[in-house]
Amino acid sequence: MILQALVKYYENLAEQGKVSRLGWCHAKVSYEINLSSEGDI
Repeated sequence: MILQALVKYYENLAEQGKVSRLGWCHAKVSYEINLSSEGDI
């Protein structure tokens, strides 16, 4: 029961944008690499 409550709490926070969704995160990126469809830089 406590796990269900924690999951519900996490999902509510994610909907409000207060935490990242599972598998995602916010990060500062200072560079970019463009790849072709073949994987070449």
